[in-house]
Amino acid sequence: MSRPPRLTTGRIAALVIGVPISLTVIAWGALTVVALLSLDSFPFHRSFSPAASQLSVAVDSGDLTLVASGDSQVHLTGVAHYGLVRPTVDVTTTGAGVSVTVHCPWFVASECSVDLTVAIPSRLEVTASTDTGNLTSNGLDDLSLQTDTGDLQVNGGAGFLHLSSRTGDITGTAIDAPRVTASDQTGDVSLDFAQAPTNVSAQDQTGDVTVTVPAGGMAYAVSAHTQIGDTNVDVPTDPASTSEISASTSTGDVTVDAAG
Repeated sequence: MSRPPRLTTGRIAALVIGVPISLTVIAWGALTVVALLSLDSFPFHRSFSPAASQLSVAVDSGDLTLVASGDSQVHLTGVAHYGLVRPTVDVTTTGAGVSVTVHCPWFVASECSVDLTVAIPSRLEVTASTDTGNLTSNGLDDLSLQTDTGDLQVNGGAGFLHLSSRTGDITGTAIDAPRVTASDQTGDVSLDFAQAPTNVSAQDQTGDVTVTVPAGGMAYAVSAHTQIGDTNVDVPTDPASTSEISASTSTGDVTVDAAG
């Protein structure tokens, strides 16, 4: 009759470490299965009259789209996807403005995201951000937009634009805003202006930077730099011009040119 294996110090250590890890993996797998089996979604719609001139919108996970409202109200329309825990949509009014927060509560192995469209009256200044998801603005003015992981797209827009991304492309088309700042860490930056700007700052760390202005316009004071890549400036330049374009990246190409 064979004897059971002797519990050596190494075997005891393996049991002490391995058993909890194995149980954790099994529990995680079971929760994941439960979360997938419980996947659900619900639509929501909410409207309110803003009592201030500033609006802040923050989304944890999901795509955010900003459009112009057809009236004086803010309209929230979206679809929430979740597993074990439902996300929340909170609207808070303070002295500083109105805040819309879409939050996915953290839970082990839970699935959660909210795709949100916000219709915004023209008089509001907007600050909007997504942690994980794309952010798109159509025809809005006076914006401060930020994504952590996701692309940022601006179509049109006057007043001022402050655009920032950590991981994702920043793209602006038919921009009417005279003042634009765009800052990216990993991704391309492309700004295409419908009207000649007066002050543009486009900065990147890893990615190409392209600034396109209308053809046949004024001369610009241009600063264009890259550490690893090519630089191309194809617009009239004048160091004394009051219209300034600064474009730079650490790794990538920098282009400042005129449309057409």
